[in-house]
Amino acid sequence: MKAIIAIILFLCLSCSINITTQYKLPKTRIVPAFLLSDNIKQHIKESLKYYKIKHSNIVYAQAILETGHFGSRFCKEYNNLFGLYNSHKKDFFTFKHWSESVKCYKTSLQYKYKGGDYYAFLDSIGYAEDPEYIDKLKVLVDNLDY
Repeated sequence: MKAIIAIILFLCLSCSINITTQYKLPKTRIVPAFLLSDNIKQHIKESLKYYKIKHSNIVYAQAILETGHFGSRFCKEYNNLFGLYNSHKKDFFTFKHWSESVKCYKTSLQYKYKGGDYYAFLDSIGYAEDPEYIDKLKVLVDNLDY
């Protein structure tokens, strides 16, 4: 009987293993984004790769631009790397961890991308209100050590 219970317990525990055992997303506490170290910035890049974000260098640059180098209120308080807005609640999305904003970017925005010029895609969906956003993004991408 004890052996059966031990097997059931083992199976339950092994079924509860989540995605972090396959890919080590950083196990950091929620840290204000302005305190992001180079190590965490590397984790952001790895998260973009993990979620198969297309044009990850451009998307990383978007995170920098949207958050003012990870210093904006929405980044620090909401863990929102991309300024993602919830039009139903008329407020920015709030995430428990910044990696959730990467996943949200993929599922709420990038699924619409069908190929081609990513800058043109961002412009066509009206990603930003700033008319110079794409130009600023291109300059940032050209100067990034990605």
